[in-house]
Amino acid sequence: MLPVLLSASTATFPDYADPRTASPPLFGLPPPPPPDEAPACSVTLFDATPLDNYNLIATSDYAPPGDAGGCPPGSWARVVLRWRGAVQGVQFDRYGALWLGGVELLRTTTPEPDPSGITWAVTKDVTEYAEHLKKSGMQAAVTIPNVVDDTYTGVINITAVLDFYPADDDHPPPESFPEILPVFDALAEATKEETTPWSVMSATADLQSVSGNVTSPVTNAIRGYLDLYASAHSCEEFWYSNPPNASNLTDECAGGAHRQLEVRINGQVAGIANPFPVIYTGGVNPMLWRPLTGILSFDIPAYRFDITPFLGLFNSGAEVNITLGVTNGGVSTCQSVWYLDAVMLLYKAPECLGELLEGDPTEVDDSGANDVTVTPVRVTDEEEIYVTRGKRTLTVTGSLVSKETNQVIKSKVTSSLETFNRAKFTDTASIASGRMYSKQSSSCPTTGAERTIVKEYPYKVISVETTDDNSFDLIGNVTYGRRATASLHKGGPQMHTTGEGNAMKDALVAWTNEMQANARYNRSLQNHSDVNIEYGHTGERYTLAVRSLDTTGYSGDSGDRGDRGNSGNSSNAAHNDEKTKKDKRSPRHARNPKIIPGETRHSPGDKKLMDIQGSRGVSYHLPRPLLPLYHPWRHEPSMLRRTKTKNNAECYYNHLEALNGAIKYNTTDTGSCESQFAGQWFNMDINTLRVDEMQWLGLTAC
Repeated sequence: MLPVLLSASTATFPDYADPRTASPPLFGLPPPPPPDEAPACSVTLFDATPLDNYNLIATSDYAPPGDAGGCPPGSWARVVLRWRGAVQGVQFDRYGALWLGGVELLRTTTPEPDPSGITWAVTKDVTEYAEHLKKSGMQAAVTIPNVVDDTYTGVINITAVLDFYPADDDHPPPESFPEILPVFDALAEATKEETTPWSVMSATADLQSVSGNVTSPVTNAIRGYLDLYASAHSCEEFWYSNPPNASNLTDECAGGAHRQLEVRINGQVAGIANPFPVIYTGGVNPMLWRPLTGILSFDIPAYRFDITPFLGLFNSGAEVNITLGVTNGGVSTCQSVWYLDAVMLLYKAPECLGELLEGDPTEVDDSGANDVTVTPVRVTDEEEIYVTRGKRTLTVTGSLVSKETNQVIKSKVTSSLETFNRAKFTDTASIASGRMYSKQSSSCPTTGAERTIVKEYPYKVISVETTDDNSFDLIGNVTYGRRATASLHKGGPQMHTTGEGNAMKDALVAWTNEMQANARYNRSLQNHSDVNIEYGHTGERYTLAVRSLDTTGYSGDSGDRGDRGNSGNSSNAAHNDEKTKKDKRSPRHARNPKIIPGETRHSPGDKKLMDIQGSRGVSYHLPRPLLPLYHPWRHEPSMLRRTKTKNNAECYYNHLEALNGAIKYNTTDTGSCESQFAGQWFNMDINTLRVDEMQWLGLTAC
């Protein structure tokens, strides 16, 4: 059995609090402004725009803010996308996207509403796209394929605003912004082909990749990335629980339980990645995600690929083909559809290097094990059990030569993937559990610094569906998350200095984001509004830590936020006092980060940043550019709390629990921080991060 998306026409659910998440909204360099600081100017792309048609694409003209608004291009320290949604009535979870000038800014899904209506929010940093945002004459476009009729009554209303924050001494702008290029313009292609952008982006069972041709206007790019937006739908939505084609489950979605994202440049493999198992708000059992939404379900991540070894091709001015695909090792054919879109980010070299030409031809070593094996453990009339394993290693090297100085600039990217999946199927249930692991190392073309990112996606998804003569019963249980560590070695970026020769030369950032959820829904088959059982209990935890070797860094104040920011009006008040269960797992964490108590030094801006955290008192050292990244600046009350552990570790955390549609904040869970730093460095049982979060944290190789 596959996880089931309940039919909105036959399901009756109670009201619940507005959707929330425990993970923070913003990561970025430079530091964000304090929460009480208004943006210098804002540009509204859409204002409560109704989306009530499957093929509707709403558009608006875009003009960047100028001198008259007080924030001309070049003066921005930070640009933030504010996405707000509202829906009321009966509606499925829907997918959607936002573009500006053909560049995708957000891939998203919507929550399933309750009768009285809900609102939700996404706050996303788009500062890295600032060069693109300077352009005039572009169109913004949003589409969320929606059906509104007598049964599905929910009209989705979307507001999208770009907030521009000015640079000042406390919030300097980044040194440079990359050139932004879409691999293809899905909207323009859709208009030309008289179809929808989703058709243009479709990788299907028949055509498992999409491609575009790019000619770069940049001739001196020294670093390059590709952000791949990828979301799975229909029979691919729960791909990790799909049986192989050779199974006896001919009435189920198939294609096996292994998927891999792949980028090719002029036919050569340029990057590989494991997709995160995003679960939408109608997935498995809708009661699981009310009101705590699934991890990344409102902001489906763009997977970042380092394409620096291929920059010689782009710098030449020649047309380059880029192909985006989903593979499964050739074991079986992917079923249904993935929507794929991509954006290139090209960072220019210093002017002194001049034009950068291709050196030695790019070398691709894809000879590492690229095996996917499916082993039938047990196949009977009562049950089928399969184990799937995958492994792949890719190394890409390239070089550039400065036309001005003849300097040779080398780059190397190595990616290793491993996956494991065990799936069990019976007449009434499916159980899929597994783990995806990846490690990527990349070198800086100019300094030789090396960045290593290790990610894990563990998951276990149980779905049980039964019916008898009188009732329909759906039970769902999900435990999954994301875990990551990222390190920078060999004299990485000067994240903080207190004098000559005192730059931080090593850094490690780690965080986790885990969810445990269980739910049951039982209703009458005779009268669909006669509900016997409605139960949902979900917990989400987010924890973050940083270690640096700089022991003379920035110092600030620490304190727990206490009860500030709590919210979540219960639509089911009878359960507000019910004692929620504690998470019994004991995460394994962390050697003590080198964060040393010392004298407190503030600039005026720093004091504002710290006050929001709560009571003041404890001093700590942390490299200044890293510190404000974890400042809980958001429009929703769900914020990171900070606490000081007894062994001087700096711990940022948030723990939310939801029961039957009501949300409850755990504001005293400092014990979890103590346990997370008791042993080895950040080795928890569950979780991982988004690649773009790592990029914003400054742990880039240059």
